[in-house]
Amino acid sequence: MKILITGANGSVGSDLVYFFSKFFLVYAIYRNPNSVNKSLKSKNIKWIKFDLSKKININIKPEVIIHCAVTHEFKEKKTIEEYVNSNILTTKNLIEFSSRKKNIKFFNFSTYAIYNRNLIDILSVTKTISEHLIKKSNLNFLNIRLPGVLSYINSDYRRPWINFLINQLKNNKKIKLFNKNNNFNMLIDTFEIFRFLIAQIKRKKIKNGIVDLQANKSMKLFKIINFIKKKTNSKSKVSYFNKKLKDKPHFKNLIHRKYKFKVASSEQIIERYIHLLHDK
Repeated sequence: MKILITGANGSVGSDLVYFFSKFFLVYAIYRNPNSVNKSLKSKNIKWIKFDLSKKININIKPEVIIHCAVTHEFKEKKTIEEYVNSNILTTKNLIEFSSRKKNIKFFNFSTYAIYNRNLIDILSVTKTISEHLIKKSNLNFLNIRLPGVLSYINSDYRRPWINFLINQLKNNKKIKLFNKNNNFNMLIDTFEIFRFLIAQIKRKKIKNGIVDLQANKSMKLFKIINFIKKKTNSKSKVSYFNKKLKDKPHFKNLIHRKYKFKVASSEQIIERYIHLLHDK
């Protein structure tokens, strides 16, 4: 099987390139080189430098496209033009490219920012348009909305929030948090994303639609803190404060029923992440 992954040297894309290349041929599309291109080598990885905001004229025939490329707040270049080029034009061109092929499964990564009613930002707007373009196409597609994603090869300690928290606790920093009894499961890691994608790729046809991919079971915040402290032998002092939340997003938990996939729990994902990355 041949798989095309966009944003292939980014935080999510690089891990998926690594995971999928263990089993399949991967066309790893990137726009700007970084250390991942030099370090991640395999006979099953074909690195291709290309700006997908331009018409795609690459002579390859993938059976699966995994669209990871995105401009977000942590990108160095985050002008409105960059958001439009990366989040909308790239998607439009990939749809056109895919329509010239046969039987492609198209997976598009979107964001939970779409659900934030208190903050309508350029990321959520451009990703909403991207989802709509795919929905209106004739592709066999799945729009996958992601919360904070824990990654391994190209991990950024600034994000997501849970990664920043793990790093602070590991380094015995003082922590101030709100609402210790709030439940939290707005996280996923790239390995769980990989597992979900594999399950869908094995299907003859995926069910078109939108799915929210997040940890299966939530944990109270103070239990997450205690769990991380135990796993990292942290001596951090943690202070809790109460703060009224204005609004909570609502998620459609349809994965188990509609897509026949059981997502790992918050505890399982955090434990795996600490073991694989922070125990190195």
